[in-house]
Amino acid sequence: MEHNYDTIDLYDLVRKIFQFLLRTWKAALPVLLLTACGTAAFIRLSYTPLYESRATFAVTKEMNGEENYLYNKDAADELSVSFESILYSDVMQDAMKADLGTETLPASIVASRVGTTNLFTVAAQSEDPEAAEKVVQVFLDNYARVFRAALMEISLEMIESPEAASVCNTPDYLRAETWACGGVLMAYAVLAGAYAFFRRTITEEEEIRESLRTGCLGTLPYVKAAERKKGTATPMITRDSSRNFEMKEAVAAVRRRLEKEKERSGTCTYLLAGASEGEGVSTAAANLALSLAYRGWKTALVDLNLRKPAQLKRIPIKKDTELQNVMQVEGTAFLAERTALSGRLTVYGIQEPADRAAKILGSPMIRRFLEGMKERYDFLVIDSPPLLSYADGQTLAKLVDAAIFVLREDHLSVGKLVDAMEMLNESAPAVLGGVMNGSKIHVSRYGYGYGYGYSYGYKYRYGYGYRKRYGYGSRGEKSKDRDSDKVKKRKGEKSDETEKNL
Repeated sequence: MEHNYDTIDLYDLVRKIFQFLLRTWKAALPVLLLTACGTAAFIRLSYTPLYESRATFAVTKEMNGEENYLYNKDAADELSVSFESILYSDVMQDAMKADLGTETLPASIVASRVGTTNLFTVAAQSEDPEAAEKVVQVFLDNYARVFRAALMEISLEMIESPEAASVCNTPDYLRAETWACGGVLMAYAVLAGAYAFFRRTITEEEEIRESLRTGCLGTLPYVKAAERKKGTATPMITRDSSRNFEMKEAVAAVRRRLEKEKERSGTCTYLLAGASEGEGVSTAAANLALSLAYRGWKTALVDLNLRKPAQLKRIPIKKDTELQNVMQVEGTAFLAERTALSGRLTVYGIQEPADRAAKILGSPMIRRFLEGMKERYDFLVIDSPPLLSYADGQTLAKLVDAAIFVLREDHLSVGKLVDAMEMLNESAPAVLGGVMNGSKIHVSRYGYGYGYGYSYGYKYRYGYGYRKRYGYGSRGEKSKDRDSDKVKKRKGEKSDETEKNL
């Protein structure tokens, strides 16, 4: 399947590189630390001290029995061309080997000119300090004879006698580590650029509209794993206003869209579907069902992800609640349970993965089951398996009023998301929009309101609410729930707060 995508502009490329760095810098720091430690360890283990002994000569040249600087400089220029060839000539090498009594020289010998002067330096390097000194000394014993034969008028005058051999290759750990870490950073930058250029994902609500050709219903924030372990945050919303405020408000934005759609067209059955595992479909479905139930709607959460059921374990319920067997389909028992929300939320699903999921979902009993639920509940929220992995999602999409496409921020490539969206459009009667899950940067475009309302008298109510970001709006959820509790107390019924405490 071919897709034509717009080209990535420079601003978009830089933004995605920056986002990649923000998400991965914590992983890059250990890599840099390991690189620095590894470089230091490698240098230490592979280091072998190298000793050097050197001597310095002045090149002189006599012309008609006279010697001056110009003659010496000309001689140095002439010698700089032929010095190495003479140094490594067979005559010099054989003479040095004969004096040392070896077949090969135990040290490497190099010569270099000091700037543009008439000075030359000869140095011998070896792992054995004595060998380095001997090679320089043997060179001194033979250079006069060999060079005099090669260059008649040129002579070498000793300026500095051979020095005692000293270590010449002390490792510079800081320099080596800097170069190694710099290489890692360069590779990291190249990786970030390649990632941003070649791997196109969705990270903005606007990209949902442009790439998937559908609206964005809301953006659900990311909950850090560390906060989950500490118990300070959870991906599930609760009544407690001090916890998960961002998640609660983000889910409420999606819930309001469903309420408006129900008021406009009577739509009440929604399928939440994603392209692959890890998109957060089950979490989004559970939170949406909870938000509808907290708002006062009679809601059913139906877990039809039969290959990986999770909702019966995810939704908090009252203690000592017994599961009720609803029906048997192909030998699989569908169970139901009620939460502590005065029966406003009912969860349907199975406890263990089903072996024949495709056959169960294609059964007429599932269709009749969902049709019956529409008459009993205000909203049906259905959790489904991944669209790209199984055909179950397309089968279920034909049984609902509308579908909601759930995707995780910067998770799958645009191509896979487009394929999944096309599959959903082909099967579902309508796709209400997309919900971006696990956002680390963005919040819902609907903004946040205040959850408490204030009422005066019996008829008129004032206060901040959810309808508008600023200004006056409808009452908050808690105000409405408190009023409902007061009415129940006057009628002698248990309030929600009393039932919750139970």
